[in-house]
Amino acid sequence: MRRRHVLIASGAALATALSPMAAADDDPAVQYDPEITRQGQPVTVSGEDLEANELYELRAVTESDDDVVTEGAFVKEVETDDAGTVEIETDHLDAGDHFLDGPNLPAQPSLSDTFGVVIQNLDVDLSISNKDDESDRLEVDLAIETNRGEHLLAISADELTREQLIDLFIDGTDLELVDEPDEETIEISTSDTQITTTVDEDTIDEGEYTFTFDVPDTTAEDTVSIVVGSNPAIQYDPVIVHRGQLVTVSGEDLEANEVYELRAVSESDDEVVTESAFVEDVEADDSGTVEIETDHLDNDSHFLDGPNLSAQPWLSDTFGVAVQEFDVDFEPQPSVDVSPSPHFAVTLQLDSNRGTYPVTVSADGDLGQEELIDLFVDGAGYELLEKFDNDAIEISVGTSESPVFTFDKETIDEGEYTFTFDVSDTEAEDTASVTVEYDTNETVETADLRDAIGDWRDDELSTDELRTVIDAWRGS
Repeated sequence: MRRRHVLIASGAALATALSPMAAADDDPAVQYDPEITRQGQPVTVSGEDLEANELYELRAVTESDDDVVTEGAFVKEVETDDAGTVEIETDHLDAGDHFLDGPNLPAQPSLSDTFGVVIQNLDVDLSISNKDDESDRLEVDLAIETNRGEHLLAISADELTREQLIDLFIDGTDLELVDEPDEETIEISTSDTQITTTVDEDTIDEGEYTFTFDVPDTTAEDTVSIVVGSNPAIQYDPVIVHRGQLVTVSGEDLEANEVYELRAVSESDDEVVTESAFVEDVEADDSGTVEIETDHLDNDSHFLDGPNLSAQPWLSDTFGVAVQEFDVDFEPQPSVDVSPSPHFAVTLQLDSNRGTYPVTVSADGDLGQEELIDLFVDGAGYELLEKFDNDAIEISVGTSESPVFTFDKETIDEGEYTFTFDVSDTEAEDTASVTVEYDTNETVETADLRDAIGDWRDDELSTDELRTVIDAWRGS
C-alpha cells in the first residue's frame, strides 16, 4: 500500500495520516511496516531489493519537492539479517519521514516510499486531597491528555503497592485494569481521561509521592509529584532559586499590605518544619503578592510566616535557595605562530553546578564588543544574547565547557587581559587573566603537520586552523 506522508501532532491528524491512500504506479523498492510509527515503536523493513547481511544508511528527510526526497540527513547505519530484513528502533528518531539508502535503493525516493515517525504527547495532572475539613475521605482527581487513541498506560509510585494503586485509580472509576506487571505497577487502558473519585483516607499515608505514568510501547512518559495531606496556603515561584534571583509569593491566604516574617528552616522531621530562624520582615503589595530578594539568603529552605500561614509548614511548602558555583580559568595551549599573522591559543575552563544560563563578559575596556564577539561568538561558538554600551556582551553558557580561544595578532595586541564573567541573573561572578604572547620565529616540522591533520580528523582542530598549519609548513 502506498501513501503520502503527513507529519502529525494530534489524534485527528494521526487518523488522517494512517488512512489508506491510492496506490502509485511503481512498486516501492522496500516496504516499511508500519509506514507511520510512534517514537519508541520498531519499524520492520523488507523487500526483494534488500540484500542479506548488508549495511544501509538510515536517513531523515530534510527537503522534498513534488513528493520526491531531494535532501536527507544521515542518522545511523543499520544491517539486514540473513533474510534481508532489518528492524529499526525509533526511540532516538525525531518526528518526520525516514528512509533507507544503499545498494539497489534510490537515494531520492518518493515520499510515499519512506516511513514517518510521530511523537506521542502525554500530559498528566494528579491531585489527592481532603474532600473537606470534616470528611474522612480523600478526593482523587486525575486528568490525562494525549494525542493518541486507546492505549496502555503503566502507573507506579515510590512506596505504593499495586493494591493501593488499584484503590486510587480503578475502584470507583470506569478505568480498565489490564495488567499488573509487578508488585508496584498497574497497567490501564486509556486515552484522554478525566476522573474524580474518593477513597478512604487510610488508603495512602500523608507525605510526598512521585507518580510515574509510562506508555509501554512508545517513549511517552510523565511524572507528577504531589503532597498528600498538605494544602499549601501560598505558592512560591520558583520553588528552587539560585541566590540572586527573585522569588514571587502569592496565594489567597496572603493579605494585601500585610507584614510577614521570612524564616529559614533549621530543623525538620518527617518532611515537616520543626524549627526555623527569623531572617527579615517582608511586606505584601496591594494585590497581596510578595517579592523576595535572595542575594543575602543562605543555602537553605525558606518560608513565610504570619497571618493565616503555618509556622511549621511541610518542606514541600517552602522554597529553596541554591548557591551557583562558578569557576573560570584560562589554560595556554600549544599553537602554531608564524608570520605574517601569528596566533595564540588558550582553553577556557568553565565549570558550574547550573545548566544553561546568561553570562556578561567584558575585558576592563581593553577589548571592544567586536573583539569580544570575534573571540567568544565567532571563535568559541557561544550564542550571543545581547550587546551592551560598556564594551560588554552577554552570551549563553552551559554547565561545563572548555572551548579553545585563538587570539590573532592582526586584531589583538600582545599583553595581559583580565576578563570578567558575571552571571546575569545571579550573584555568581569570576575573573580570569591571560597573557597573550606571539612567537613569530616558530617553524612547523613535518611531524607537526601530521599531528595537526590528525587533530583535524578528530574534530579537535578547525579547517581554518589546519590551513594555517599547512601555510606555515610550506613556508618553513
